[in-house]
Amino acid sequence: MKPIGECTVLISGGEKGLGAAFKLELEKLGAKVYTTSSKSTSALHWDLRSSESTQTLIKELSEKNIEVDIFIHCAHIFSDKKLILQVKADDFKNSLVSNVVPVYELTRYLCRNMSRKNFGKVLFIGSLISQYGGAGKVAYITEKAALTGLTMAFHAEFSPKNVSVNIIHPNLFRTPDIEERVPAEIIEKIKAASPTGDLLTMKDVLLAAFPFVDPTSTLSGESLLFDGGVSW
Repeated sequence: MKPIGECTVLISGGEKGLGAAFKLELEKLGAKVYTTSSKSTSALHWDLRSSESTQTLIKELSEKNIEVDIFIHCAHIFSDKKLILQVKADDFKNSLVSNVVPVYELTRYLCRNMSRKNFGKVLFIGSLISQYGGAGKVAYITEKAALTGLTMAFHAEFSPKNVSVNIIHPNLFRTPDIEERVPAEIIEKIKAASPTGDLLTMKDVLLAAFPFVDPTSTLSGESLLFDGGVSW
């Protein structure tokens, strides 16, 4: 089993927020880290809204002989907060197509290559709300729940080939995006219910995630929920 310092890691959405935090920590451990972004020119280009972009990314990985050992999927395209009766079917469909289908395509490619090497790790970043529900986030809840489905399906087929597939579902954690998108009253409600009086931090999420990207770990098919001790 190769040490993490000899692994090649691909992080979607790795130029900001949690993805950037993963990148920083894994590079400290010596891993070779590639990231994707729909905007940054310093990352591999991947626009979830474009099926052509997914195929271009797969082709680029192949042509550059980037053999990914660990894939961490953080990227997500957020839709506006709307109640179900306000969400048109076409908008719902387009959001699901953007946030689920490209992830399936890329993960299938990566897992196929990992299985040929008899080693690989896949970690999806889900959300606690996809397990408990919440108003105004029907597309987001469905998309993150779909990642749980992908986790179990890929685990069933690829874990016999030493490819581990897992997902973590953290509660709200402190990032600029979350603080911008989530209403202040929701944040304050969660903070008030937390024993620490605050949101989870990115460090909390990294600590929870690390066992799933550790090359020596045998965990697979796991769906980890953690809320930071919030008591409603």
